[in-house]
Amino acid sequence: MVRVQSIDSLRGEIYDSISDPQAYFIGKTTWYLKEVQVAVKRNNEFLIFYPPISASDLTIERVDFNGTGSEELVIRWTYYAGHTGWEHSIHEHSGGIQVWDLDSLRLLFNFENYYSMQAWWREFAEDTTGTIAYSDREEIGGGGESECTSFLVEVSKQKVIIRQNNHCPDQDASTSFGVTDNEVHIYELKPVGLVRKN
Repeated sequence: MVRVQSIDSLRGEIYDSISDPQAYFIGKTTWYLKEVQVAVKRNNEFLIFYPPISASDLTIERVDFNGTGSEELVIRWTYYAGHTGWEHSIHEHSGGIQVWDLDSLRLLFNFENYYSMQAWWREFAEDTTGTIAYSDREEIGGGGESECTSFLVEVSKQKVIIRQNNHCPDQDASTSFGVTDNEVHIYELKPVGLVRKN
């Protein structure tokens, strides 16, 4: 936890703010990733915390999750990384959700609810003469693979509902995160934390 008198001393650009409590979202973009820090007003200073997120994009909302104090902060993030070359290509997308208690600055819920990967590769015959142009080599094989896991996460007062929504175009949904096909998991917030109800 970092304490500062003014957010002017923080590196990055203010791209959003909320009230009750007063807080600012300061993003620093490096290449295609956005790193975020949140400055929450406390009396005459700001408390800074850093959600463990490096995202291509993120959105924020407020939900009365724990039923006490200020509404909680909900961060939904997405991430993309990929590369395409002459012999291979791989593209990965992921996304997740975090719920923060802005009164205690405590992370209440953290879940990666989406992941997809698509990859392909090609194999070429070896040029033993060293005279064949790269683009003229004989293609002798190749292949590809893909995977996808997708869940819908609903956050409401003292409750989280996780259901598989199979939003994986042209791909088969896997069964990660302990939630199998067509299952719905309901968690309730208790003093000890989230407890599975069903």
